[in-house]
Amino acid sequence: MQHPRMCTPAIRIRPSGYGNPCRASTLRATPPAAGVARRGRNCIMALSVFPVASRSIGDHASFIAAAPGPDRKGAGPHSACSSGTACAKGTAHLRFRAANICRPKMSHSTEEPPAPPDTPVPRRRMPALLLRAVLPVGILAAGVVAYLILSVEPEQTKAPPTPPQPVRTRVVELLAQNYPVIIRTHGIVQPHTEISLSSQVAGRITRLSPSFDDGAFFSAGEVLVELEAEDYQTALAVAEARLLGAEAALQLARVNHERNSEIFRENLISQAEVDLTAANLKQATADLNSATAQADRARRDLDRTKIRAPFDGRVRSRQAGLGQLVGTGSPLGVIFTVDYAEVRLPVAGTELPFLVLPDSAESSRVEVELRNALDPAGTESWSARIIRTEGTLNESTLELFVIARVDDPFGRRSGRAPLRIGQPVVGLIPGRVLEGVMALPRVAVRQLDQIFLVDKTELTLKARTIVPLWSDETHIVIRDPEIANGSLLATTHLVYAPDGAKVEIIPDIDSAPATADVTSNTIIKPNQGAIAKPDKKS
Repeated sequence: MQHPRMCTPAIRIRPSGYGNPCRASTLRATPPAAGVARRGRNCIMALSVFPVASRSIGDHASFIAAAPGPDRKGAGPHSACSSGTACAKGTAHLRFRAANICRPKMSHSTEEPPAPPDTPVPRRRMPALLLRAVLPVGILAAGVVAYLILSVEPEQTKAPPTPPQPVRTRVVELLAQNYPVIIRTHGIVQPHTEISLSSQVAGRITRLSPSFDDGAFFSAGEVLVELEAEDYQTALAVAEARLLGAEAALQLARVNHERNSEIFRENLISQAEVDLTAANLKQATADLNSATAQADRARRDLDRTKIRAPFDGRVRSRQAGLGQLVGTGSPLGVIFTVDYAEVRLPVAGTELPFLVLPDSAESSRVEVELRNALDPAGTESWSARIIRTEGTLNESTLELFVIARVDDPFGRRSGRAPLRIGQPVVGLIPGRVLEGVMALPRVAVRQLDQIFLVDKTELTLKARTIVPLWSDETHIVIRDPEIANGSLLATTHLVYAPDGAKVEIIPDIDSAPATADVTSNTIIKPNQGAIAKPDKKS
């Protein structure tokens, strides 16, 4: 039977000769002593020296057995050796017993030898067992005590609840009024007539007028370009000579016809001769007409060598230079008129119901104010009139373009600031007048349809949803019969404004009527009350 663990056999050193301790000794392993090794015990003991009894006597060391006790049978001659001194035969027995080194050991016996009664019981396990039993209990008790201490919440003194702070805001009084609709649009100034100036005859350019430079003004009939005219003068002279010959031939043919007619009346010549002179007269008349036409054409070609301006205008760009050879129809430059300009202004389809546009030339003209889009802060403006509209809506944007005319755009007669071609402008078109409406400052409207009214008596906020009738850059116009005339509207931007919250009205710094001022916090408009700008600190 194999025991789980057996103690390592003890090691001893015994002299090989009796009474001769000086001889060399040999280390031998001995079986475990009775009462030392037990089944299942982890025996780890220190090396010790104790007396043993030998079963053999000789010069060689051998396995030894533990000394039997007093009641053990068959005790040998060394049974009395138990004190570790020399036995009766004078032999000193020393044994080193290895302890605390446990290894598996095969046993040759199926039964464990009984322990002698006088074998001392080791007491080293008692402190370890006590420590193993007490330590977990102590840790568990400490944890319970710590949990009880930490789970007790300290008493907190409850602070008295703070009263809710009122919402600070500026207000404006809402009054019913008549609000004129102004439609804001934009466009580009364009000339109403722009052409490419070209030559009607061929020739070399011999002169360019100073008025034919980029951006220069010119008058109608002014010579802008001159071409070489010698060839056309020669052609005119030839045509005039032919005309003189044709006139002479016609006069001769007329005289001959008249003379033959008189002679024929006297029956001196035949009718055939009269008819011949009549035919010659017609031929001479046709030759005279042809010569006259050729002379006129030569005269026109000569005159066309001087290219004149067809109207009062301005040069956009010049495309020919001095000494350049040009042909018939060659472009010389681009010019446009300056008597008036036009602006195409788009109007959204949703804004058309608020406008009264002319449908024909006989309709009344709508006045338009044009402002410089490149200088929004400027004060310059130009007056224009809508003279017509385009026939169809734009297919992509569903907008209708109206044409506004600006007289004297360059201020040559009026002396005002010029309105240049290609300049972007902002058009303000007056529309219908909305009656009995309220104009809300745009800064007071949240999410396009939410406002806050202030109760005059209780000074509390009340949220309300509106339906805009018209809106522009500064106001949103509504017509709501449920909002009483004179109601107070909160105009300050409120981050959190619960319905029914108390309100503290911020007084206006300057409540006197005034025009819009970007430096003040309040705007007063006629029939609209005080319109407060948003407070950045609120």
